[in-house]
Amino acid sequence: MGREMGVLPSDLLRMATMISDAAVEMGCSTSDVVSMIECRLKRGDLSGQFRRSGAVTVKEWKRVRMRRNSIMETTIFRDPAWDMLLDLYSAEQERRHLTVSQLCYGSGVAIATALRHIDRMAEANLLERRENARDHRSTIVSLTPDARVKFERFLDMVP
Repeated sequence: MGREMGVLPSDLLRMATMISDAAVEMGCSTSDVVSMIECRLKRGDLSGQFRRSGAVTVKEWKRVRMRRNSIMETTIFRDPAWDMLLDLYSAEQERRHLTVSQLCYGSGVAIATALRHIDRMAEANLLERRENARDHRSTIVSLTPDARVKFERFLDMVP
């Protein structure tokens, strides 16, 4: 790392294009994408492999939690905000978008309760809402870049 490396203009153009494409795909700014790359570099993980396995892990966590609630025959163990984060991360890894309605339904609680959690999570900068360009009657919900980085840091800690 201590030696000077020459960067070709064609490589810079390719990198800029990849960062721009990633920003469009993820619905964030190019600066956010660069920050995510920097974070992964600091962790020494640019493989992207955790993203694929992360989506599977997240889905399995949710399945286990739902089975637990069913076996215990109670809903007192529900954690709608956490389930929403799991759903948002999983959808993102599968390159899907979730609407507010889908997120509410997936939380397993009443719509009014789910909407309160969405509001609180937005206030905590964990998720962001934007108009659905394909259907102006609905709103798309996604993790903020900061929440994504924190969630991936959490995934790195899980054995």
